[in-house]
Amino acid sequence: MLKILIEEFSAKVRVGPPIDDEEDLPFPTWAGVIPLEMKAGAPIADEHCQREFPEYLRNYARGKKR
Repeated sequence: MLKILIEEFSAKVRVGPPIDDEEDLPFPTWAGVIPLEMKAGAPIADEHCQREFPEYLRNYARGKKR
């Protein structure tokens, strides 16, 4: 096991299917996309909050409309 302190990092993000080099296509490995979703959960009030949960947030949803 190795422990490394990470002080800085970068990431590349893109949308769409994998873009493989032609010579890599015969390799017997899986390639594809695993879609991820972000879903709003039940609200949790701040411990110092003195107000009721607002009515306009009761049906909050993020993402596609159903």
